[in-house]
Amino acid sequence: MDNEFHYYANFTYAKMYFTTPTGFSMKNSRQKDMIKDENGNVIGYSRKVNGKEYPMAKKITNIDTLKLANQLFGDIAWYLFEIKNYKESLAYFKRGTQVYPEDLNMLVNMAHLYLF
Repeated sequence: MDNEFHYYANFTYAKMYFTTPTGFSMKNSRQKDMIKDENGNVIGYSRKVNGKEYPMAKKITNIDTLKLANQLFGDIAWYLFEIKNYKESLAYFKRGTQVYPEDLNMLVNMAHLYLF
């Protein structure tokens, strides 16, 4: 993409508009604030829609223990592929095939990645 920050969720790409040093929105009524640990590392963000608070979204730091629906592994992997982050994309496809060895589509998609 460009040198700006972008957000991806549910097949939606959106530019992040910062309203404070840690708060951002995506041109809608949703407000998000980054949550940092004691060392200043971002570990997730809080979410509010029209003033209503939702559960914190957490940053994925170790995919080796991650358990998601098989489609989510594929969605994340394809997003990373589309932005040319092939190494991370491969990691998600590999984890998806470990958790769902019967999912041949995941395996075929991982094989497709090796073309790039």
